[in-house]
Amino acid sequence: MTRVPKPAETDVGSGRQPAVSDAAGRGIPCAELNWENEGGRLRRPQQAAKTYPAPQDMDAPERLAAEHADLLRNVVARADDMLATAATSRWPERELADLIDYLRSELITQTRIEEQLLFANAEHSSSEAMSRLARDHVRLRYALEALIDFAGHRGRRDAQSLAATVRGLVTQLSEHLRQEREVLSLHASETAWQQAMDAMDHRPHAWYPLTHAPVINLDAFPRGQVLEAVSARIQQLHPGEQVELMGSADPKLLCSRLLRDQDIAVNYLVDGPQAWHVRVTRRTAE
Repeated sequence: MTRVPKPAETDVGSGRQPAVSDAAGRGIPCAELNWENEGGRLRRPQQAAKTYPAPQDMDAPERLAAEHADLLRNVVARADDMLATAATSRWPERELADLIDYLRSELITQTRIEEQLLFANAEHSSSEAMSRLARDHVRLRYALEALIDFAGHRGRRDAQSLAATVRGLVTQLSEHLRQEREVLSLHASETAWQQAMDAMDHRPHAWYPLTHAPVINLDAFPRGQVLEAVSARIQQLHPGEQVELMGSADPKLLCSRLLRDQDIAVNYLVDGPQAWHVRVTRRTAE
């Protein structure tokens, strides 16, 4: 198995890797992204994001690294928005909800895939290393639960504690992803890699901004994967929440599948012939 090469040390004037501060204010090297630290805040990467999902000609460890980079980049961007608002007099309710939604959708899904397909099928000799990675996943879930508690206003609104929790989560995630790639590149089997990459290809992180927009452009997804992409978003709709689907072909087959959920309602807003717009709503409880 080819080991993922560690990115070269670069940076922003100092000749060292950029760092993000943890809750105690310590600098943590982050080779994956071109981060800067500014007054205790995270700053999103200055360079443009690469095109995802990862190209199919990459080997499995490289594709995992690309997915990791996309995940981390998006977490940092949302954390940065939340920290910027928390530094003002306004409680970052919207920004915190956005960060939580992303972590629930993308981080938890990826950890589940890795645990089921990579950790469980690794070489027996790597059981301790895999156990450490699994414990990291548990800690990340606990950190997400802590953010959910902040969002639910359990206890007082403590912006300083919230900011420390978010910085700690980002630092923990960055270090975990680095260690995870190193361990998996050495110990995961070829079959496990293939199964995990197939699963990630059916739910790449690049889909998140497409499926979580108010209007989902069905033409943006690969043929044959529209149902999977849209269904995951529809399942997350709250009662009374709706989303609009648009495309250059009648999505009648997609709609018929979605209507298998009795709590879903579908209404055509534009019925061709050049474009179709459909509103999908999760019904409220009667």
